[in-house]
Amino acid sequence: MSSGATLVYTLVNGESISSVARKLNLDANELARSNSLPVHFSPPQVSAMITVPGISLPSSGVYYNVNSNEHLYSIGFRFLASPNLIAGINPVIINQNLVYIDQKILVPAFVHTVENNETLIDISNLTGIPLTYLARVNEDRPSFTYESLPKGFDVLIPLPSSQGTVITNPVPGTRIDDDVSRTRVQGFASEFEGSFLYRVLDDDNHVLMEGSDSAPWIGDTFFGEFDFPLELHIPPSTPRGKILIFAYNEGNGSLIDLVETRIYF
Repeated sequence: MSSGATLVYTLVNGESISSVARKLNLDANELARSNSLPVHFSPPQVSAMITVPGISLPSSGVYYNVNSNEHLYSIGFRFLASPNLIAGINPVIINQNLVYIDQKILVPAFVHTVENNETLIDISNLTGIPLTYLARVNEDRPSFTYESLPKGFDVLIPLPSSQGTVITNPVPGTRIDDDVSRTRVQGFASEFEGSFLYRVLDDDNHVLMEGSDSAPWIGDTFFGEFDFPLELHIPPSTPRGKILIFAYNEGNGSLIDLVETRIYF
């Protein structure tokens, strides 16, 4: 179990920050701080969404606590991800049409903690994730606004994904360490004829690294995890670039999958 996970939780039926902290055996002040809310906050309307950091779950990442009347299509819509992808990265989901209240499922997203004077536009420019996407993922969060974000607030950011691929590390906006050998490219993919291709480019479209890898299936999900080192063959000529994971149809050569993540050097 990892204690580095974040749970997306919806306050309902009179729940408050402090009551959820007691329920999950967490520090109420820390929970309030990460959501920029008072400790005794309780939603005046029907519900409100919060993030719960540092919770013990099967792996690090962002998990979503399923609510009443929700399904993978509604959850996928919020996180801009296909139901097929969400089911594929969650071996506990046997049937895409069946998720359960309080089931905790991994979703393609990460958390960015707001710094001094940082705006939503700054975060969008840093990560390459459109403002409308950021707004959708953080909808129903009481302290989330377009105009200003309080320091210390945990913004949810969707990871770029396709029907069959998501890169979980590095996350969009990451500055690659000078010692790139310490950086690994990780994520989930369904196998494309047994393998997929990857490429790292700078903004001048110089190919800094390329190759192929595979993602062996996890059980019957038809998805697997990939993990390979980021080893640049030539130095970048620009301070910004991107990682691409893609695949071609071996029959007709058409592009059948592409996901890219913005990085900095």
